[in-house]
Amino acid sequence: MNISYLTRLGCLASGIAIIVTCALVQDARAHESPFAFTYTTDLTPKGKSEFEQWVTWRRGKAHGDFDILDLREEIEYGITDNFQASLYVNHSYHDAYQSFPASPGGKGGWVTGGEGVPANHNPKTRFRQYHFDSISTEIIWRLLSPYKDPLGLALYLEPEVGTDSVEIEAKILLQKNFIDDRFVIALNINYGLGWDKEDPEFGTKGDSTRARDSHFEWFAAASYRFAPRWSFGAEFWNHHEFADAREHEH
Repeated sequence: MNISYLTRLGCLASGIAIIVTCALVQDARAHESPFAFTYTTDLTPKGKSEFEQWVTWRRGKAHGDFDILDLREEIEYGITDNFQASLYVNHSYHDAYQSFPASPGGKGGWVTGGEGVPANHNPKTRFRQYHFDSISTEIIWRLLSPYKDPLGLALYLEPEVGTDSVEIEAKILLQKNFIDDRFVIALNINYGLGWDKEDPEFGTKGDSTRARDSHFEWFAAASYRFAPRWSFGAEFWNHHEFADAREHEH
């Protein structure tokens, strides 16, 4: 979509993302992203900037009420035509009630718990809370352009510092264009390494140390622009997490 004010709707697994892009540049074609979660090698041009507002709504469990609203504000700036830097502010809102099984399979009933719910919360009551999560920066260096080379290639690095965790994530971004750049396929290969604060409020041991974990994931996506400013696309996400950065959890 080659417009300055862009709304994109994407659905992946149980999450729904509504992303509003306000391009703070005169050239409306400065930056284009046809996907909700998968990165392309298209960057903001040198000297141009862009603001994006991300809202991701994760809703529903096998039982009870469960909603997480992930909010993310991003400012991008093109240092050169092939090098981009960004700043993110990440925060969220949680609402849960009897969405977590008290025992495996839910045979012992259901309690309020699970992702985002502190371990010291009363499991018989509803949990609602706004939480500031982190600040992160992002740099992308494009080595090959899909418009000039057979394949687009870029390297991505994102350090993140939060109230409860520190993480660094690296990505390899690949992109291939067809049919006069109307049909775009992209592949992201991601690895992240993080340290979570062990605190009883967040369901861990309650000392000042940090637990190390990691994740490996990849995204595959395809999009076709069937009319001016209109595209249709699909995305696939495969995600793995490792305790202590070694033991595969799920």
